[in-house]
Amino acid sequence: MDRIDNFIARGMHITKNPIIIDKTWEDFCNATNKRKLILYDITEMIDFVFMRCKKFFPIIAAIDNDKEKQGYYLSDFFDEDIINNKKDIKISSKEILNNYNPDEVVILILSSKYYEEISDYLNKINFYCYFSVLNLEYNYRQNMKQKNLNFYTHDTYMENYVKECIKLFPIKNNKIIFYGLGNYSDHGKYITEQLLKINKNLDIVWAVNKISVDVPEGVRTVYTGKWKQYLFEVETAKIWVYDTHIYSYFLKRKGQIYIQTKHWGSITLKKFSLDISKSINNDRLKLSGKLMDYIISGSEFDENASRRGFDFKGNFVRLGSPRSDAMFQIQKYKEKVYNIFELNPDEKILIYAPTFRVLAKFRL
Repeated sequence: MDRIDNFIARGMHITKNPIIIDKTWEDFCNATNKRKLILYDITEMIDFVFMRCKKFFPIIAAIDNDKEKQGYYLSDFFDEDIINNKKDIKISSKEILNNYNPDEVVILILSSKYYEEISDYLNKINFYCYFSVLNLEYNYRQNMKQKNLNFYTHDTYMENYVKECIKLFPIKNNKIIFYGLGNYSDHGKYITEQLLKINKNLDIVWAVNKISVDVPEGVRTVYTGKWKQYLFEVETAKIWVYDTHIYSYFLKRKGQIYIQTKHWGSITLKKFSLDISKSINNDRLKLSGKLMDYIISGSEFDENASRRGFDFKGNFVRLGSPRSDAMFQIQKYKEKVYNIFELNPDEKILIYAPTFRVLAKFRL
């Protein structure tokens, strides 16, 4: 199940918008023969444009409502051979549409989550030539299934690239790649801090979901949206350190080591993944567990839960939670927290933080 199938399974493709509901990739290609292309919402869904149309389109503008993305360039988010544009395009706010004639442009909405809201806005400002990648892809897949025809998914596209990558590039024995919920955080952060002290000759790479992430000197980042560059780093790393499941299109070579740190503490207090009867993507979860070489754990209880949740048959390394190191540097982190909340050093804090990440602070 690739990302589109996942979105469809959740009903995210369902729309009553007459402008996009029945549109096909052929309609999109025909529209771009006469109009200039503008991208709206910068996501990896752009990959499907080349997959289905087999050609590149000159892009004249890119829009994203996320202010953190504005000011960056398309090449910061996508591998250059995916966009293949004559010039790099700076990502702007929606106000840039004021510079264009609605009759001269076609807008491709890359967002799978907010395409309805974006469509409503485009209608409001009289831009009616637009397409949604999610809906285009849904209609395409339905048509291919009705005709009993096979078709490429995005996962297949990536699998082929991974195979090519493995043929061309050897494993780099001093390279370690980390993933910590898309940011420089969690257990991997504290493992990295110790590695930097122990060995200065390591090539430490962090896979991140945001362009701008602060990492210490001696650490490189790779943006996961630039998936060719990301997969290159994965497939050439000696060690993978992940706190989530890996993707099904990762190919683990002989000699590579996959360490799972889990993105929770050293005691697994709730059911997860395969330990939940209604878990989706079971094949992916089982594959991920099969490829794991080690899981960092904190107790026998934790290990039993992890064996069920990951369907793990390998070895545990009972070292506890690396991120708990912070608890042994009380003064350092106490000062940091008290400064953030502008508290008196003599005040005490009670924190209520359940699984929904609701945070309440009470002064005693």
